[in-house]
Amino acid sequence: GISFHQPLNNHLEWVTAEDSARLLMKLCLDDVPDRLWNNVYNIGGGASFRLSAYEFLRKIFSLLSIDMRDILTPDLYALRNFHGQYYLDSDELDKLLPFRKDTFEDFLERVRAALPLWVKAAKWAPKTFVRWLLREQCLRNPRTPLYWLKHDVEEKIEAFFGSRKVWEEIGGWEDFVHIPEAPYTLISHGYDEQKPATRLQLKDMKEAARFRGGECLSQEMDTGDWSTKLHFVCSQGHSFHASPFLILRAGHWCETCVKNTATYEQQARKSPFMAQVWRADHPIQNTFSSS
Repeated sequence: GISFHQPLNNHLEWVTAEDSARLLMKLCLDDVPDRLWNNVYNIGGGASFRLSAYEFLRKIFSLLSIDMRDILTPDLYALRNFHGQYYLDSDELDKLLPFRKDTFEDFLERVRAALPLWVKAAKWAPKTFVRWLLREQCLRNPRTPLYWLKHDVEEKIEAFFGSRKVWEEIGGWEDFVHIPEAPYTLISHGYDEQKPATRLQLKDMKEAARFRGGECLSQEMDTGDWSTKLHFVCSQGHSFHASPFLILRAGHWCETCVKNTATYEQQARKSPFMAQVWRADHPIQNTFSSS
């Protein structure tokens, strides 16, 4: 189900289980750099693991000697509203604890070696039958876009497509325009990130709160104190307490709003922080040709 939530031109940075395990093993050793602790890092495989969903699917299906375009159709996939980012802080993590050894080709070879015979035999199945069977399964699965469209789940349709009309205009593979290398921008966190951590002040937190559409209500904060909780209110009026570290480094904000995906559009109107990622695909950036 969730695999169809991802737009075909969505880009993710993958990482293998082996590289992740290598990192966890090194965390258990005695020579871990002190500056690694009390921080937050994403685990990413690096530049060679940055692929669009379309690239990933084609490579996986190629292991079976199948062209995924013979089985899948573009209208199975959402057009927006899915996470997709590169983990630049993982480069720093790899410098502190070198864990990246795999390439994406290494990953594919391991997948190929582990495929059971009955899966390898899939290439002999009639493509039209497999395509029909897949669509029938999607129509029965409440987590897929086709199910939402069949059962008029308007909230989901709007969130992942914009409207039913947009979905109807998707077209076939002949209309699809692949974007192999999507441009990316660094996310702003709403305060002077070049300032030494020891000089973080209350005014920085007030700026960061305003950048998120809210307000920092606390009147006192010790300079450089990242751990003591401060009082915040979000753009929707929810009151909560959180440390500067949780907000600025761990990426948290209002725990009530983050659970309510239906109000993300409303939140983005008041939060420049959220808008910079929300507007990346709202309104939809057309990735299908008009001809």
